[in-house]
Amino acid sequence: MSQLHLTGIVLRNMRRRTAESSLVMLTLALMGATVFTLTLVLRSADLGFQRGIARMGADVMVVPAGWSGPAEDFILSGTPSSFFLSDDVPTLLRNVRGVREVSGQLFIVSASLECCAVGKTQLIAYEPDTDFTIAPWITERLGPIRPGSNDVIIGSLINLQPGQTARFYGHKFNVKGRLAPTGVDYVDRSVFIPMAGAREMIRNAPVAAHIPLKIEPDELSAVLIRSDGMDPGELAIRIEAYFPELSALPAREMLSRARFGLEGPVWGVAAASAVQWIGGLLLMGAVFSLVLGKRKREIALYRVMGARRRHVAQLLFGEIWILSAIGGLIGTVLGIGAVIFYARVFSLRWNVPFEWPDPAYVIWLSLACIGFTLFMGFLGTWLPVIRAARSEPYALVRQSD
Repeated sequence: MSQLHLTGIVLRNMRRRTAESSLVMLTLALMGATVFTLTLVLRSADLGFQRGIARMGADVMVVPAGWSGPAEDFILSGTPSSFFLSDDVPTLLRNVRGVREVSGQLFIVSASLECCAVGKTQLIAYEPDTDFTIAPWITERLGPIRPGSNDVIIGSLINLQPGQTARFYGHKFNVKGRLAPTGVDYVDRSVFIPMAGAREMIRNAPVAAHIPLKIEPDELSAVLIRSDGMDPGELAIRIEAYFPELSALPAREMLSRARFGLEGPVWGVAAASAVQWIGGLLLMGAVFSLVLGKRKREIALYRVMGARRRHVAQLLFGEIWILSAIGGLIGTVLGIGAVIFYARVFSLRWNVPFEWPDPAYVIWLSLACIGFTLFMGFLGTWLPVIRAARSEPYALVRQSD
């Protein structure tokens, strides 16, 4: 029996049994979609974490003790936050062995009132003279400029335009430029203000906006540190030992904790998916057994006409492989659609940033998904196919009567 003849028989059998074929194909598509979606979500979240940490540009972030959670949420997912420490902290940290550079930042959340051009937005005040985190983004996008005290740089998702005047707490700022999209919310959804301009805004807020900001003139929110080569984890331990009132967050450990935080939801979804896969395997086995029960005369006729057992097995497995491949392809399309449609929901629900992998990874994952559905299709129908292929023609005819 030639391969071409076998393929023709397989396709005709699939057309004759549309309902059963569609059920098997849909089951495999759902299996493939869950695998594809889970893997792509994990990869996208991991890339988002990595990019967020890289964009921070520091080895260690120092915040007030007890504020490490909000600080991590801010860096990893852009959740607006405000917390404060004394401005003498950078000077103290410069004297710690292992510290190469320090730069202070102040975090302020804008109000959802007329005094602010954009409400509930993170305002990040930075020191242009010591900054090593924000300046590279500005240079990358706008060239070697030095913003004035009232010149702000906006993230790509802020609803303002370069050249406009923006008010925050009644203080006028000039929108000097817009940063390129990064995929990291704490950059894309923030407004960056030189520290002198932010201090002036705070001083004038009670009169200009009738909203006194509860921020002392000498307060900061965080101090970013570059090490001189010392392991950031060791440096963080050293800082907390010297200054118990501070929390030191190594960038690498923030990334590890963020990944660990995903394990609970992911394992829960994986467990539910495993139950679905087991149910799908049983369903495919039952459906294919039922189909083969109706095709016993047909299989017996193939055997009488000279087809060997392996030809019968090739015929039946051929149907499964075609259905599995189509199901895997549908599952891939469904998975991509689910991630695109629900990416923002995933990000907000799990409090993680999302960064799409490169096209080569998505293509590789699509092929792996199709391979998975081929394997699951084979596994779910292996037993009924082997039984049918090994049966003698006479027994098959008697069983069909």
